Amino acid sequence: MLTIRPAKLEDLSGITQIYNEATQTTVATFDTEPKTLEEQRAWFENHGPKYPVLVAELFILIQTMAHSLAPGTGSTLFLPL
Repeated sequence: MLTIRPAKLEDLSGITQIYNEATQTTVATFDTEPKTLEEQRAWFENHGPKYPVLVAELFILIQTMAHSLAPGTGSTLFLPL
């Protein structure tokens, strides 16, 4: 299941990690040097409701079945990616 939501300050570390990896391995940005968490915090705080920072969360569903396929013997697990 994919959920898109406004980013929270707690997301900033992950956002920074993803962005910094992109600066080194893609041409998706003109930045060529990694950003510090402090630089990204200033960037984050300068965004408001008109131009929000969004986070996409992807959860996958893993469902297992017991060998006998008897009712109630399977299990379900949600994992964030």
